[in-house]
Amino acid sequence: VLRPVYDETGGFLGVLGIEFSLGQLSDFLRGLEIGQTGHAFIVERSGEIVASSAAEAPFFSTDEGEQRLFAGDSSEPQIQSAARRSLAQFGSFERIAKSQQFTYSLDGVRHFVQVAPLQDGRGLDWLIFVVIPETDFMGPVYDNVRTTVLLGTLILCGAIFVGVVTARYI
Repeated sequence: VLRPVYDETGGFLGVLGIEFSLGQLSDFLRGLEIGQTGHAFIVERSGEIVASSAAEAPFFSTDEGEQRLFAGDSSEPQIQSAARRSLAQFGSFERIAKSQQFTYSLDGVRHFVQVAPLQDGRGLDWLIFVVIPETDFMGPVYDNVRTTVLLGTLILCGAIFVGVVTARYI
């Protein structure tokens, strides 16, 4: 993207250029910590992947050249399921006008999805998805519950033992 830069009086100062590839955007998404196994991905309104935190490339080669990968055809199950579920729920990606949240189940695990539109007024019209399995944030809670139950059981057994010994002594 190239833009001219002017001073306060309207005098030309120079040209500002920014080059940012979609590969860099995918690298950025891969660097994010989205739970332990969650994913983030960006799609066009057509459903084609712009970038994702998955290891797969957002495009594939054909005889005609490189083609963008449709999110519903992704090899990453979370991305594929989130895209298909959002299409089933909203009818099309075009209908997602504001930030939305929904859940779906994949292999018996509930997944939470947040999808938000990103528009810049210059033609950029993307949807940003974040998918997090329930086990990513509920795992520590379940571990604490197991620890609490175990400690409670041990304390109960200890109290029963002390009660029995005290009753025999009396």
